Amino acid sequence: MSASEKNNQPEVVGQEVSRSKGTLPLFETLKLDDTVKRYSRSYYAGAFRKFLLFLKIKSTSSPTNMRVIVQFLNPVDGQWYDYPQGLFASLYYEATDTASEILECFSCDCLAREVRIAVVGVGTDSTNYFTIAPCIEFMN
Repeated sequence: MSASEKNNQPEVVGQEVSRSKGTLPLFETLKLDDTVKRYSRSYYAGAFRKFLLFLKIKSTSSPTNMRVIVQFLNPVDGQWYDYPQGLFASLYYEATDTASEILECFSCDCLAREVRIAVVGVGTDSTNYFTIAPCIEFMN
């Protein structure tokens, strides 16, 4: 790159990206083999403005589908609220999508002080199930 080309590049001054120390597990690998909604551990996100949700999902046999729901804690009433905005309004996976394990990630704004996910399966049992290993990373 010539000197004149370097002068035309944007310069970043005084900005620092802060992140959580690596990805944090929401669940250890979870076998979703019933239709009970499962809730992950929560993380304090007050110091961060964004998060990246990593999903590692695989299905065994033929479960119908599973849903991933992002939730934020309302500190006033202590209740967890679903976040049905954007892609999180309908984040479903079917067995045909996940038969050979998928690895996906999604970004979102941190809208409250604590965040977690909930997952629920449909058509799942001891032989037709999903395995999910989600992680989260926070950043500014």
